[in-house]
Amino acid sequence: MTLTDTTTLAGIRAHHLFAGLSPPQLQRLLGSASVEEADAGQLLFDRGQPAMHFYVVVEGQVNLVLYSKTGEEKIVDILGPGQSFAEAVMFMAGPVYPVSAMAATQRASHGFRAPSTSRCCGKARKPVSACSDT
Repeated sequence: MTLTDTTTLAGIRAHHLFAGLSPPQLQRLLGSASVEEADAGQLLFDRGQPAMHFYVVVEGQVNLVLYSKTGEEKIVDILGPGQSFAEAVMFMAGPVYPVSAMAATQRASHGFRAPSTSRCCGKARKPVSACSDT
């Protein structure tokens, strides 16, 4: 699955975060985005890591998890196709991921990984829809 796959592109275009983007804005975003495939149990990012990307689940499931002091996994949320996560963190000062994210399904957790808004829209952290066409 790639960013040129019509199903992937249709899913991304339909997502509420990207629905208001003009074609040049979407192309700019897609130019620095990627699709990642993960095996079940594979960590996408760990709690406390610098938040460099936000994600949209294209296929499969992703669990957002916290770990207790004893190492026990606590699932905070289960996300499926069309759901996004970590986007709100992009607008925080000194953003770090507040939870860990782990692929929940075998070879089916395809995630669209978009760059942080500072990389898409310049140094000011502004919503993706505020990106200029230039």
